[in-house]
Amino acid sequence: MHETIAAPAKINLYLAVTGRRPDGFHTLESLVAPLEFGDRMDISFSASGVDSLTCSDPDLSCGEDNLILRAITAYRKYSPFSQSLTIHLHKHIPSGAGLGGGSSDAAAILSWMNRHSSRPLPEASLIEVAASVGSDCPLFLYPRPMLMKGRGELLYEVSDSIHQVLSSKTLVLFKPHFSISTVWAYRQLAQEQAYTPSSLSMDSEDRLNILPPLFNSFESVAFYKYPIYRVLASELQASGLPPFLMSGSGSAGFVFLENQDSNTVIEVVRSVLGRESFALTTRVINPE
Repeated sequence: MHETIAAPAKINLYLAVTGRRPDGFHTLESLVAPLEFGDRMDISFSASGVDSLTCSDPDLSCGEDNLILRAITAYRKYSPFSQSLTIHLHKHIPSGAGLGGGSSDAAAILSWMNRHSSRPLPEASLIEVAASVGSDCPLFLYPRPMLMKGRGELLYEVSDSIHQVLSSKTLVLFKPHFSISTVWAYRQLAQEQAYTPSSLSMDSEDRLNILPPLFNSFESVAFYKYPIYRVLASELQASGLPPFLMSGSGSAGFVFLENQDSNTVIEVVRSVLGRESFALTTRVINPE
């Protein structure tokens, strides 16, 4: 048996870090959308009795600290899965970018194992397994825009109108030459007490009802340390192009397109960040 599965990148259209819990985790509210762009994994059953992982990126660890292998181990604690797996990861999502690459890979393998398990887990249990691997892993179990709350493990649907606005929306995705540590970003917010009050509108069915404005709490600390973000913002504005928003804790960003030519946006991005900078055109996944 051989199968190839997708692990999409994500963007945060709205990300408000609202405070800090007694256990040290931060609370947040975030509207997140999966992209057509992402990683891919080739999966085969193996007779070796040992799970193995290889990757197209030689700099990425394929040891027990990799979230894919951690997810496999976590799943087996909840449900029997006797087959060992051979996995090759085609890594496209840049690391340290705020695009959720590792979490998406982990969620993809969890979903795959559940589909092939003799005793598949109910949805609530699968979410629990995903949350034990990483705070935003549960998000990637759903290939559609979702609202995250808590430390990322609480998920809510969005209204049909928000789905219609976001589905298949085109954007330019980019990443500077540097990465941003999530630990550093949260620490800076904590030191500055730069938290954002909760403000999202929910309807009676606990769905996000109104599309919030583009916002990211982490920009306040990232733009201070990396002035090139401010330069890019100025260049996009001077060229009559839409503004960009940082995704997650950075360092990647994105520009939503209406009638603009994506190549024009990419040209401006690379004129500021460097000719070899990561930049491409993709779309929000249409779940229908």
